[in-house]
Amino acid sequence: MHLVERDKEFDALTEAFRECAHNGGRLILVNGPPGSGKSALLDQFCERVGAAGGRSRSAVGRKVEMGQRLGIVERLFRVPDASAEMLDALDRALTAIAEQDAGHDLAQRPPSHEITRLAAALRRDISGSPLVICVDDVQYADAASLQVLSLLMGRLDELPLLLVVTEPGGTPAPPISFQIEARRVRRVRRLRLGPLSRSGALEVLAGRVGGPAAARLADRFYEITGGNPLLVGSLAEECGELAPPADPDWGCLATGERFTSAVLVCTGSGDADTFWIACCVAVLGDEATVGRVARLAGAHRSAAAAVIRELTSAGLVAEVRFRSPEPAAALLARLPPADVSVLHTRAAHLLYEAGLPFTAVARHLVGEEAVGEPWVVRVMLEAAAEARERDDVGFAVTCLDAAARACSTDAERVPVEMARRLVDYRDSPLLAHRWTESLLAAMRAGHLSQGDIAQLVMDLAWQGRLADAKEALSRAGEAESGPGARGRTTSVIAHELFELLYPPERGATGRPAGPVSDHRAMVVRTLSAVLANGGDDQSTSLATSFLGGMELNEHTISTIVSALHILIFGGRPDMALPYCDAWYEEAVARGSRTWQGLLAWTRASIAMHQGDHVVADRRGRDAFAAIPPAGWGVVVAAPLAACVSGSVALGRTGDAAKWLSTPVPDALFQSRFGPQYQYAWGEYHLATDRPDAALEDFLACGEQLGKWNMDIPSVLPWRIAAAEACLALGDAAQARQIIDGHDRRSCVNPPRIRAAFLRVLSMTKPLKERPALLQEALTALAGGADRSEAIRVLADLGQVLADLGMSGRARSIARRAWNMARDEGLEALCAPRLSPSLSAHLEVSDDVDMEGQISLSESELAVAKLAALEHTNREISRKLNITVSTVEQHLTRVYKKLGARGRHEISILLQMNAATVAVRSE
Repeated sequence: MHLVERDKEFDALTEAFRECAHNGGRLILVNGPPGSGKSALLDQFCERVGAAGGRSRSAVGRKVEMGQRLGIVERLFRVPDASAEMLDALDRALTAIAEQDAGHDLAQRPPSHEITRLAAALRRDISGSPLVICVDDVQYADAASLQVLSLLMGRLDELPLLLVVTEPGGTPAPPISFQIEARRVRRVRRLRLGPLSRSGALEVLAGRVGGPAAARLADRFYEITGGNPLLVGSLAEECGELAPPADPDWGCLATGERFTSAVLVCTGSGDADTFWIACCVAVLGDEATVGRVARLAGAHRSAAAAVIRELTSAGLVAEVRFRSPEPAAALLARLPPADVSVLHTRAAHLLYEAGLPFTAVARHLVGEEAVGEPWVVRVMLEAAAEARERDDVGFAVTCLDAAARACSTDAERVPVEMARRLVDYRDSPLLAHRWTESLLAAMRAGHLSQGDIAQLVMDLAWQGRLADAKEALSRAGEAESGPGARGRTTSVIAHELFELLYPPERGATGRPAGPVSDHRAMVVRTLSAVLANGGDDQSTSLATSFLGGMELNEHTISTIVSALHILIFGGRPDMALPYCDAWYEEAVARGSRTWQGLLAWTRASIAMHQGDHVVADRRGRDAFAAIPPAGWGVVVAAPLAACVSGSVALGRTGDAAKWLSTPVPDALFQSRFGPQYQYAWGEYHLATDRPDAALEDFLACGEQLGKWNMDIPSVLPWRIAAAEACLALGDAAQARQIIDGHDRRSCVNPPRIRAAFLRVLSMTKPLKERPALLQEALTALAGGADRSEAIRVLADLGQVLADLGMSGRARSIARRAWNMARDEGLEALCAPRLSPSLSAHLEVSDDVDMEGQISLSESELAVAKLAALEHTNREISRKLNITVSTVEQHLTRVYKKLGARGRHEISILLQMNAATVAVRSE
């Protein structure tokens, strides 16, 4: 097999062999790191010599055979054609060595008479045709053989001999006496073998899997092998065995036993110290330094540095780290698991003492059994927190599992369980709730701080466990607050959130005294104020200021949702929208299903307050896809309301019924979400022709809101809905009485609420008074505040005009309402408001513009405005300086375009035209 990128070395060897036949012997010293191909180079060179008719002999030094006397010499010269003189000298030398004192180190003694005589016999035996002698891994040759080789090197000028020996690039090196003798040789050359280049490694791989597959695998292949020829060859062979021959798109890297064996060779499997140091490098990973490797291995720094240099030259290591995880894993796989565990534990302690980041320390402990050191729990808790911050939830859980194994008391387990609850909450509130019972027990045993209890209160309140939550609140004041005012602040926030969630509990929770300036507390208080009094510029400013500088995490998500609802309930859902969408995308990218659910619910809430029922329905479903209904606790009513409202508006009352069959906690009706749940039932009952049940639902909703001082139309416009139910029952008087209560509210209503109020109010008025109110409603919606409400107003206006006999204009406006509804998928909002006779013309064109927009010329508009003021034709002609005939012609066209039957209808129809044009433009 052709050796890639070794042509220069072959040329040097061939030239030296040719020269030794005429100009005396040569010495070639080939060195390089393990796996660099020294042995393969010698083997192929000897094959070439033999193929050319030359003589060659080779031997390999082995560490286990270093005690074998003259082992290398015997393998080289005890051959069939050896002379009797040489064999006799060899036998005498072996006998003499055996008789020498075994306590003496032969390598430190001068060559004996028998060794000298053997060398002379070898020189005579070599005389004649040129001979190549190759000794691989000369550092493992026995001492006697090295003495013989040294004596031969001293007389190389007289012999037709090419002596080629390989030695490592680092340790262990041949004895110093041999190195000195080699330096004295006059004709000596050193060849250094290094890793293959990327193109060279690719060539080897391509020979196994083909060019296209090799190109796809090239980067990763070179990263794993580092260009080490032995690793390159073994991994290429394994890839070749996996490669489907007929698949042009195949590309797969898999390390197996062959690759593992190659790694062991490259990391000094024959030398225990080298192998152990290499394992320490593998264990330390990215935190490896020469000093740390030496300490972990229990070796001298210089010894560790030498091994690291050798591994670096072999292409396995770069900057004291394995270039890729595969060789490191293969290496550690050959260690007994107990030894690997010991190394990881010692590495963790070493890194902890060095002050490295907790994550770096924890990586060595996560797979180990309980390590009974006092610092382990703290390290794993901190590492879990770091993992949460970078969204590595899996590693955080692994760290906390290891921390739990290291705990020996219930008190030690508390911070571990609190941290685990926080991690689980990212995935599901339901998952986090599994820690509730043990944390309650810990609280009752006095093991929870104020901050811990505050978090437990929020969990219990969410689940609807009011008695337990109130017990926890009472204990919060008795618990230790921890460092600074953090625990007290968290406790205050817990009290305020609890009272916000459960309005009947206001003032009964024993809230800690004293001011708290924490921004989270300010957001909660502001939301409470908005729910009581409506929003204003101050609340909007506080919410946007908070949202603009907040990062999304476990500690801020609930406050973010509260701040967004300040804007929503304060009549500015448009301002909440970009924040919510951006954070929802971030939640998806970071993989937190809880955050996704909370923000999807918030997005549904925004859509509901913008009249976008399609989005409300979709986002409500998204909320339940992220968090199943059982995980929402008492908050379940919020996404349920979005789904019910959306389903009703889209005409899917069957879906609404399914949503309303979702089980809810009993505590829901004591929470601020109870009225929202009742309102959703009212919408369903109204849509399914049960106005009596709907009225009961809406009035119950209003009663609760009033009792809790949360009666704000921008939150739940229950009076408008209740009035609609009354109208459906035919009780306009009660509808008027209820709707008047809405008008007396002092808070500012958003445009969509104002428009809905005017629409329902119009239905309580005499027929002729209704168009003006509906026109005012359309004007309120001119900013595009609520397309759904615009559909309702236009449909009602079309029907009112039809009832007034303005059939042409009525059809035009009804078509406009129908087209808008069809575009939005909200036909169910429009169709019930139109009489059968008007509905019959929705798809039929007539002389009036289909889009509901009337185009009058400037002259026609001027005449129309004066006619609407009851001016006579002659008066109009004088004011506009035109003839009476021209006035009559303009009026004829105005009547036709507006569908008016007389001057008394022109004013109304002009106003309707302006309003419908404004709505259409949005």
